[in-house]
Amino acid sequence: MTELLINPTSSIGATWPPVEAPHERMRGFYDQAVGSLTEVSTFLDEFEHYRKEAEALQNISRLSIRVLIDKGLVNNLKQRDILLEGALPIDEDLCVLYTASNSLQRKVPDAILKSHQTLLDSVTQHAIRTDRPSALKALNLESSVIDNDTTPAERNALISKFLELYEMFGYDEQDVHDLLFNDSNIIVYAEDEKGIVSTAMAEQATIPIEGYGDLRITEITEAATRPSDRGKGFYTAVSADLIDTLRGQIQTPPDVIYGECNLAMRGVIVAAHLNGRKFSFYDQSLLGVNQPYFGILRQNFKVEDNTEQRTYNDFALSYFPK
Repeated sequence: MTELLINPTSSIGATWPPVEAPHERMRGFYDQAVGSLTEVSTFLDEFEHYRKEAEALQNISRLSIRVLIDKGLVNNLKQRDILLEGALPIDEDLCVLYTASNSLQRKVPDAILKSHQTLLDSVTQHAIRTDRPSALKALNLESSVIDNDTTPAERNALISKFLELYEMFGYDEQDVHDLLFNDSNIIVYAEDEKGIVSTAMAEQATIPIEGYGDLRITEITEAATRPSDRGKGFYTAVSADLIDTLRGQIQTPPDVIYGECNLAMRGVIVAAHLNGRKFSFYDQSLLGVNQPYFGILRQNFKVEDNTEQRTYNDFALSYFPK
C-alpha cells in the first residue's frame, strides 16, 4: 500500500487505496505497475470495486485513478466502461495512464469537447514565437522564488498576498499556509505595488510503485494571475521562469514534468505550448486508444476563474517531452 498521503491542497494526490477528495471526487494512484494481461485484469477488478464504492457515496460523482502501465497494454482497458482520459510518457515502454468514471451529472457534451479540440488545434498548429519580450521585463518586474532558501518569516509575510489569488481554488488561509510551507513545492511569482500579479507552482512527489520502484513526478500547478492582468503574458513569463528554476535546482531529473491546463483559460493553454509542453490529446494514436477526446480530464474540479459556467472545469493534460 502506498504510504504517501497527500493533504487536501495537493494536486498530485498520490495515495492508495483511493480516498475522498474535494470537489466530490474519489482519487488514487495505483501502487503496482501493470505489465501483463493478468495485471491488467487485476487493475480492472480494482477499478470496478472502487467505482461501486464511489457510486454508493452520495457526495462522490467522480472516480479518478492513475496507473503506471506498459504502453502496449493501454488498449486492453477498453474492455470495460472506463474513461481513458490521458497519459504521461515515462520512457519508451511505460506511461502514467489517467482512468476515470464520471456520474451522469458530470458528463461533458460532445459540443464542449469539440470546442476544447478547436482551442488546442488553434494554439498548437501555429508556431509561437519564443523570442518575444517578457511581459515582466516590459513592466520592469522580476520574478521571485519560494524554495528551501525562503525563511519562515518571509513565507508568513506572503500568506495574505497569495490568499487573494488562491481563493479561486477554494483555499482558505490555512491551505495557503500549508502550500507556502511545504518543502515539496517550488513557487515562482511576480509582484508589483498592488500585490502578486501572477504565480506558478511546481509540486514534487516520489511515489513507491511495486514492480517499478520510486516514481518521481513534478506537476506544474496552482497557476493564477490577477483578474485585471490576465491575457497580458504574465503567466507565460512566470511559468517559464519556474521551469528554469526547476531545471537549475533539481539534481536528479524527475520521470515526468507535467501540468493539467484549465481549458477555460486560453492563456494557460498558450503558455503551456510556448514553454515547450506537449498535449496528451495528440498521443491517442501512439497508444492505440480509440476513445474520442483522449487527453482531456473531464469535469475534474472547480476553479473560480469567472469564465467556466459549468459546475467543474475540464483540463488538458500536458507534459514536457524528453
